[in-house]
Amino acid sequence: MKIPYLEDIQVSSTKFMIIAGLVANSISWYYLMTNFLESLLTPALLFPIYLGRDTILAIYFISIAFSSVGGITVLSRIPTRTFLIYWMITDIVALLFPSLFTFGTEIEFLLFTVWLGFSVGVGFPRCLTFFSNSTTMEERGRVGGAIIFVTYLLTPILLLVTRGLEYSIHLAIYAGWRAVGLATIYFIGADEFSESSEDEGKIGQQLTRSRQLLLYFIPWATFSLINGMDIHVYGKFHTQETIETGLMLMQLSGSFSSILGGVAIDFVGRRTSITFAMVILGLGYVALSFAQSSLLSWFFFSVTLGIAWGVLSIAYVLVIWGELGSREKREKYYAIGMIPFFLSQAIGYLLKPILSQFSSTQLFSTATLLYFLAVIPLLFAEDILPLRVIEQRRMKEYIRKAKQITD
Repeated sequence: MKIPYLEDIQVSSTKFMIIAGLVANSISWYYLMTNFLESLLTPALLFPIYLGRDTILAIYFISIAFSSVGGITVLSRIPTRTFLIYWMITDIVALLFPSLFTFGTEIEFLLFTVWLGFSVGVGFPRCLTFFSNSTTMEERGRVGGAIIFVTYLLTPILLLVTRGLEYSIHLAIYAGWRAVGLATIYFIGADEFSESSEDEGKIGQQLTRSRQLLLYFIPWATFSLINGMDIHVYGKFHTQETIETGLMLMQLSGSFSSILGGVAIDFVGRRTSITFAMVILGLGYVALSFAQSSLLSWFFFSVTLGIAWGVLSIAYVLVIWGELGSREKREKYYAIGMIPFFLSQAIGYLLKPILSQFSSTQLFSTATLLYFLAVIPLLFAEDILPLRVIEQRRMKEYIRKAKQITD
């Protein structure tokens, strides 16, 4: 029996496994390494941390953001296959480094933090470009949705499984997981990494792309900034156990919404799906701003945040930047798209002492207003998915239902 929403997907199951093995592995690696660095920043360190834990974490995120830019400029001449192989090997070495060497000073730990951030972020643009080059515009949302689903499902499992294990076993599991991503590269044909000779387009087309880039960039930057800051104020009105329950709800709703979000992105359009995610997240903030201490409002907010994350992760992490840029410029667009998220995480840690001075009502009310304002640029943006594709699918769906009625 054919599933209507999967009929026109051209990526084979084997190719999907390869893409997911590379992309889902790399996205989850970011979350794992962030958790790994946080676990190192404990009182058990042999030296005092004068900069502070939050400052070091901020430096880590800044390093990720700028390493992605460095990866497409300084290291652009390295062939993609070779680049990805050395990227993942560097990741594994960075992971194992603290178990091989003891940090004696804060400077040494700071240099390691920069290196860890560099190893995490430097290969992201090329990795995501491979995803974009391996899929068509008509199927990219659904394939991306499946990858985000796998990522959001496996990452909490890995974090849960390794919790409480011996340090060496912990590292071995993480290293083995990254080795899985490394192994997938050897199943990718050399021709699949070949560069395109497509024309970059006329000046008018380039200006249109720049305008579209800005209109889609503003909502993403707004979402990233609010998310990076608000995460540090949840503890003001809920216990850690309640927060963890909310995060679990967010992960579950995000996992399942990524499947439906991928379908929506391909069938309804990129712009409409992003607008829906921003509006529903704004509603979650409305509930939270009126009743911060209410468990019902907190769980409702957690679900809306998960739904929004599921849709926005597909749209902004995997799909949008690869489609706004020509094939030759996709890496640059992906690097630009990564910067707001990672810099916002750093800003959140740096402003943490200041954020604690504001009431939660002020913060969430401001966030609500900004989310609804962030939708405005999308009203002036063109949908990246061509209208003809949406109309053709609506016509096919109409014909399919008509046949069911006649049968």
